[in-house]
Parts: sequence; structure tokens; C-alpha cells
Amino acid sequence: MIASLGLNINSTAVIIGAMFISPLMGPIIGMGLSVGIRDFELLKQSLKNYGVATLISVLTATLYFLLSPLSEARSELLARTSPPSTTCS
Repeated sequence: MIASLGLNINSTAVIIGAMFISPLMGPIIGMGLSVGIRDFELLKQSLKNYGVATLISVLTATLYFLLSPLSEARSELLARTSPPSTTCS
């Protein structure tokens, strides 16, 4: 929700701050730890938690953007949704 707000108000600082409190960080750290110590039960639990957290995050962002009064796409949102243009010389 915080990252969605940062995209809507065109604030890079809010977007970066949202990455620090992301609900996906716990499962990602759990996956890394489980691979490091070869604990496959922890890996299964972390993957399950990651899937649930991803689903909740996507649903929350979708709900936010559907209800948000701001409808114009800002530069921060556009920069993260379109591929960069590259030129070969």
C-alpha cells in the first residue's frame, strides 16, 4: 500500500522506504536461510508464505489503484511500467 502511494504521489523516497518494510522480506530471507542450511521444510514454508504475501500485496495494490482518486500516471509509475528505450550505435 505504501509503495502504491509513493507511485501515485511521485515520490522515490516513499517507494524506497516501502521496500524496507515489505511483507515479502521475511519469506525471502527464510528462503535464503533454508537454502543455506539445507532445511527443506523451512524452504517449503517460506515458499508458501511468499506466495500468500505476493497474493495479498497484488490484491492490496489493485484495490488501492481502483479506489484512488488520482488517475493520471506519474513519471515514477511510468518509469517502472515501460521498458527503457535503448539505442545501439
